Amino acid sequence: MKISYKKVTILFLTLVLIISGAVWIFIKIYKGNFGEELNTYKILVTVRDQKNADPEEDKRNSMKKGFVIGVYDKEHIWSQTERVSYLILKIELTDKQKEKIIKPIEKKTKQKKLSEEEKKMVEISGEDSKKEIIEIRKYKINLDEIGFDNPNILLERQPFENKVFNWRIVEKIAV
Repeated sequence: MKISYKKVTILFLTLVLIISGAVWIFIKIYKGNFGEELNTYKILVTVRDQKNADPEEDKRNSMKKGFVIGVYDKEHIWSQTERVSYLILKIELTDKQKEKIIKPIEKKTKQKKLSEEEKKMVEISGEDSKKEIIEIRKYKINLDEIGFDNPNILLERQPFENKVFNWRIVEKIAV
């Protein structure tokens, strides 16, 4: 059986396409954005822990090291105070990731467990349950992963101005 040059070429090109497709899918899954469009944003990240004497209040209201304060368009202009007080990172996010990165951890209480006043408030809001913030953020930036360990560097410069990160630097907070 003789194999022609044309058949070998077609077989080779088919294999290249299959392998390329598999690599593309692996990269998309690895980055956590399979099938979703990525946009580049700037995020403002806390580099020091805020503290509150009340432990419950501390969880609900105090920003901790690595928590994202906000997500902004890549053209956002920062004040000098922001530049020396917070870490500013460029990051590629999907629309879902953009929402998740600043979400709090919430607890829902069903209407039947609420007081009459709380039921009225929930009814006015159009919800079917009351939401209570348990912790101010569900996700944070892993500052060790990106190699950030000295907040004092911000007094001189932003260390990652020319780098664009992705979801891999984000971690879920253990509750």
